Amino acid sequence: MSLLSLNNVHIGYGGIKAVKGISVQVNAGELVTLIGANGAGKTTVLKAISGLLKPSAGEIQYDETSIVGTAPHHISQRGLALVPEGRGVFPGLTIEENLAMGAYCRNDKAVIASDMEIAYQRFPRLKERAKQTAGTLSGGEQQMLAISRALMSRPRLLLLDEPSMGLAPIMVQKIFAVVREVAASGVTILLIEQNAKLALQVSHRAYVMDGGVITLEGASPDLLTDPRVREAYLGEAA
Repeated sequence: MSLLSLNNVHIGYGGIKAVKGISVQVNAGELVTLIGANGAGKTTVLKAISGLLKPSAGEIQYDETSIVGTAPHHISQRGLALVPEGRGVFPGLTIEENLAMGAYCRNDKAVIASDMEIAYQRFPRLKERAKQTAGTLSGGEQQMLAISRALMSRPRLLLLDEPSMGLAPIMVQKIFAVVREVAASGVTILLIEQNAKLALQVSHRAYVMDGGVITLEGASPDLLTDPRVREAYLGEAA
């Protein structure tokens, strides 16, 4: 069953047509990735899904209901969480307070406390620094926190924007191990990632975006061996 569908979506801002009629479908329980070079329009797509930008044309449906024009906080309350590019943690709040902010729509205190403990088990470093302000954390620690904060809302659909950006290889491995774990737990994920090889290795299906349009789509294992993808995004000769 389709949890998220974009049909012929156009998005423009500041006189720029960033997205030019794309159609994307994410089924419940899937991990789908959207890959492409910088400036392809990938982040713009996530902003539109989460309500931060309004498409100029086309339809976005979440759980078979249109969310075009719906306020971001209402979209979030329906079970959609975004981990933005650049992490977007609250720098002046502690790790603990950031996690609590992720659960602001919930009132099941005992379960919130349990979910916070799960976050600490996933990323023990966060527990060690629970009373430390987020602005003093390393980039990798902030990414751990941003993902954990999003999961505190218990989302049905998790949007991840460039989770590996700027991170050391060992931290990237840790982050993506958790992405796999979260997907295996049943959370649907739409992943935007510049590391095409890594994205295709963890996902079920993929869309390739270039210049605001979808140029390729298919099962991730197939795209991983596609000569066009290997040459353009994996740095290998066709």
